[in-house]
Amino acid sequence: MKAAETLRELAGAATPGPWHSHISMRPYTVYGPDDNDLARAWEDADAAYIAAMSPDFALRLADLIDAAEDVDGEYHGRSRGWHKHLHAALAALESLT
Repeated sequence: MKAAETLRELAGAATPGPWHSHISMRPYTVYGPDDNDLARAWEDADAAYIAAMSPDFALRLADLIDAAEDVDGEYHGRSRGWHKHLHAALAALESLT
């Protein structure tokens, strides 16, 4: 299975985002959009990472992977519009951070 397909499958099965973490005392908690507990981590960096990889972010990352693959195919075909696809996917990904 391709990486983008795997990300989409995992994101589709997870609680929708956005997610956020609350760093106060161990264990650190990751919360969903309704402030429901999703995960606990013993390291604050782990909790922050889990929260950052919420399904909405993972879906945008999958789009970026697909765009990069499209760019590679178009570049080899000497198309000059390849960068537009990559920039659009990257902008969508950055809008979530």
